[in-house]
Amino acid sequence: MFSPHPDYPALTRDIVSYLRVTYPHFVYSHELETIRSASQYLIGHVDAVASVSSMVGLQALIWKKKIISLGTGQISLAADSAG
Repeated sequence: MFSPHPDYPALTRDIVSYLRVTYPHFVYSHELETIRSASQYLIGHVDAVASVSSMVGLQALIWKKKIISLGTGQISLAADSAG
């Protein structure tokens, strides 16, 4: 499930179409962009959280979810993997 940062919605219809074709497991719903900080509500329903440096990455620790670090922020200290 992909949930963009609430202040930086970046997905266009073309990008969503490309991601759905390229990555069969890509899940996205435009309605999630209408919910402020939707990612926090999704943590209980995912296997892992990928984050650069957001609070959602730290909340994943509380939920005991796998964390994938996408940068060199504080999340990388607790990440299960990087990339």
